[in-house]
Amino acid sequence: MGYLINAVQFVMGTVSLVNGISFYNNEKENKDIRGSLLIMGIAAALWCYGYGYMGMVISRPQIVLGRVIGMAGIVIYLIEMLLVVFRMIGVRKVYRVITGSLLGLYGLVDVIMFAPGEKHQFMHVGGRTAYYVDGMSAASVIHYTFICLVMSLAVVTGMLWLFGKKTRQNRKLILILILSHVFLMVSMLPDTILPMLGKYSFPSTCFGVTCSYFCLWYNCVQYNALKITTRNVGNYAYQASSVQIFVFDTERTLCMANHSAQEFFSLNTLEGLRLCDLFSIEADEEEALWDEVYSDRQTELVLDTRENNISCSLHFSVARNKKGKPYCAMIFVYDRSAEEKLFNELQAANHAKSDFLANMSHEIRTPINAILGMNEIILREEKDKNILAYAKDIRNASNTLLALINDILDFSKIESGKLEIIPVRYELSSIVHDCYSMIQMRAKEKNLKLVMDIDPALPSVLFGDEIRVRQATTNILTNAVKYTKSGSVTMKVRGQKKNGNEFLLQISVIDTGMGIREENKEALFDAFKRVDEKRNRSIEGTGLGLAITKQIVDLMNGEIGVESEYGKGSTFTISLPQLILDETPMGDFSKHYSENDNKDQYRESFHAPDAKILVVYDVQMNLTVVERLLARTMIQIDTVLSGEACLEAAQSKKYDLIFMDQMMPGMDGVETFAKLRSSDGVNAGTPVIILTANAIQGAREGYLVIGFSDYL
Repeated sequence: MGYLINAVQFVMGTVSLVNGISFYNNEKENKDIRGSLLIMGIAAALWCYGYGYMGMVISRPQIVLGRVIGMAGIVIYLIEMLLVVFRMIGVRKVYRVITGSLLGLYGLVDVIMFAPGEKHQFMHVGGRTAYYVDGMSAASVIHYTFICLVMSLAVVTGMLWLFGKKTRQNRKLILILILSHVFLMVSMLPDTILPMLGKYSFPSTCFGVTCSYFCLWYNCVQYNALKITTRNVGNYAYQASSVQIFVFDTERTLCMANHSAQEFFSLNTLEGLRLCDLFSIEADEEEALWDEVYSDRQTELVLDTRENNISCSLHFSVARNKKGKPYCAMIFVYDRSAEEKLFNELQAANHAKSDFLANMSHEIRTPINAILGMNEIILREEKDKNILAYAKDIRNASNTLLALINDILDFSKIESGKLEIIPVRYELSSIVHDCYSMIQMRAKEKNLKLVMDIDPALPSVLFGDEIRVRQATTNILTNAVKYTKSGSVTMKVRGQKKNGNEFLLQISVIDTGMGIREENKEALFDAFKRVDEKRNRSIEGTGLGLAITKQIVDLMNGEIGVESEYGKGSTFTISLPQLILDETPMGDFSKHYSENDNKDQYRESFHAPDAKILVVYDVQMNLTVVERLLARTMIQIDTVLSGEACLEAAQSKKYDLIFMDQMMPGMDGVETFAKLRSSDGVNAGTPVIILTANAIQGAREGYLVIGFSDYL
């Protein structure tokens, strides 16, 4: 029986040693943990080998030698076990070093004093050498105190860990850690208690240390798996990724594939698979492809899967060693059918947004039109100064609301790429006059001086997008007035002739406002963002004006710049390439405008008592607006509320012009127009102008194609 026990001790020591060496050679694990497990494996082997050898020999010197080897293993194992626990719980390295050094000195003393066994009696019993204690000694006290001290520290540390912040994640590890201590303590009893009772020892500690070692080994493996490291997270990301990831070795053979790739291609085995087995590519083409991949000439490719003909995007990435030589290639595969589905969904969402904007445009513009129209009637007909002041406030507020809606619609067009630049012939003086007319009232209300510094030598007729030039200029003028409390706003227009009829139009707006901080200049042209928000919180606006202006200028291949000194004012300059159609100088613009108040008073520009028009609209208020606005022109106006009523009126009376609402219940404007044109009545050829609140890009062109004479 004794011989078998000795053999088992050698086997257990060898198993612990082999496992420690194997674990150390596994580069996937943490280096510190690998080192600790190697030391513990060697210590467990010394423990088992020492006491196994002691059980085989008879002479006292040989027995003492075996005991020294075994005790060295005990001391090293217990100290390293404690340090591993310290490392898991997060004890700082300096404290681990101090603790290990002090316990190492204590253990050395223990080996020197206890190993000779002065009070121990050795006897070869049943094929093994055993001992019993013939009275306690100082060496025995030191030995047992050392063991109790180390074990107690380990247990206390484990308990602290148990009640620490990471209890849920590490509870299982802590329980296994405590179990390893229990194995060790229980196994020491027959080797410790029996000799103290005068009975021969039994070498059970070798069984205990082996069980303890493997508990700690399991703990270290799991601890590494739970610990957040680049390696662990990378492995998780590799397996959890929805992207199919393949790894090919330098022999062009598949060696790894993540779960997503295996499911997508229904792979039961990876052995021997090549790229041509997965995708529709011939073997000779594959070889040429790999040559390009490993030389970094090919990084992306589109191929169909061999089985299901699913179009996939392949993205290649080559991993290289420190010398720059490739050791594997990764392929990230994206299902293009999923991308196309997403694209279609986004397109549908974009169409839904466009439809919403069209409806929103119509539903909001219709009542605003009524407000502005009725208010304009008050401005034209009312004489009471107080009421006129109220009406002007209504006009300003309504125009501000309309400007906000226009900004949102324009930004949506830009965002969806539907804002088009349509160059036409235009008179530069017209743009300058319009900009002045639109901004001078705002400037006057804030007691700002509006200065028009226009070069009289500028060419009179240019070729460009008149609407967008006017819009960009008005935007920066409006901004200047909004952010200037006192002083002046100057519109300066200059130009520079280039080759042939090419012309660079330069429009600058100079204000004496609050200025812009240097750090805020970059954010000026960001959508929905207003700089110095705390200071400017009382100023209305969406923060879209400059963003839209920047996009418009970019679409016209122009540039916009800003110079500013905080607290003193800003200068915005727009440079736009245009074409000259008429080089005749524009002349002195100051002759075209006057700042007297009489220009606010409405005067009709013509009288046409013989003209007959028909206005078709489903909102009575808008019909009233038309009638009242045209009252002084003496035009004969008939109004109807539906398409059916329009056709009936058109049968009995000849009109010079028909205004047709588009969105009407029952028969809409387009359907009414088609029936009017197909009839043989007196108004079959009468010009018809469509009236609509639909201001979405392309609406005007669509109505003109149908046959309407114009679009309002």
